[in-house]
Amino acid sequence: MQAIQRKLNELGYEAGTADGLMGRGTRSAIIAFQQDRGLAATGVADQALLLQLQRAPALTSTPSVDSRPASTSVQLSSAESASLEAACSTDKYVNGPAAYRACVERQKAALAAGVRRPNLNALSSAEQQSIEAACSTDKYVNGPAAYNQCLSRQLAAMSGQGSRRPDLSRLSTSERQSIEAACSTDKYVNGPAAYNRCLNTQLAALDQQGGGPDLSRLSTADRRSIESACSTDKYVNGPAAYNRCLSQQLARLR
Repeated sequence: MQAIQRKLNELGYEAGTADGLMGRGTRSAIIAFQQDRGLAATGVADQALLLQLQRAPALTSTPSVDSRPASTSVQLSSAESASLEAACSTDKYVNGPAAYRACVERQKAALAAGVRRPNLNALSSAEQQSIEAACSTDKYVNGPAAYNQCLSRQLAAMSGQGSRRPDLSRLSTSERQSIEAACSTDKYVNGPAAYNRCLNTQLAALDQQGGGPDLSRLSTADRRSIESACSTDKYVNGPAAYNRCLSQQLARLR
């Protein structure tokens, strides 16, 4: 998976950080690559896909969107180019070259008249994953102008109070897993501002509650049992609810 993500990024399809996880951004990048190469757009990451990626020419060695006949001249970033190609893929592979060129021209004209891609370098890797996932529909369906507008809206929303990522370094591994899982919908659907607000809310609830119980004296079987019994709270309700569940389960053992 990491090799697939790295190769997609090299080819200009923004799969996000090569973390080995199949998120929405990675799946969207796979589909865009498959559509551009005339392959079945399955979104599946497997050995066959990796082989196709390895055989694919680099993005710079293929004709760029700007080299095609069009009256509107605009320099596209690799992300904008991938977005334009995805938005026009139906015309390209179904309706023919005339419809495809007309789609390219419409998308480039909209891009020239709209906002350009904002700078996301100040965001953390988790925030970048979130903003790309939240804007993936615009990126791969509606085109680069809509994609850039979505990125700009999401970035502006992060200026609100409690909308920046809190420091999670003091949490235990289980607590970090729990807080990330509880906020995953916001991360991959609603964007980084909502994701960070969720993290801050969960962290405040955890601080109010206090730390989790010490399970080190339990047997391996008991630890597995208590973790299983509290798995819903861990992966749905967040670390405060998870720690409460652990404490309740531990009290029943005494």
